[in-house]
Amino acid sequence: SDYAEWIPYAVLLGCQFYDFIVLSIFLPETKGVVLENHLPPKNKRIFGKRA
Repeated sequence: SDYAEWIPYAVLLGCQFYDFIVLSIFLPETKGVVLENHLPPKNKRIFGKRA
């Protein structure tokens, strides 16, 4: 083959490291934190109404 056999593995490993770094920085940790409820009340919901 024209390419080295390790190049696809190196690209995938690089993508994994990039995702790990980006998610570690921009994805907040929620363990032990009460999450806010952003759902509308049942009478204002559009989907899930039963006739």
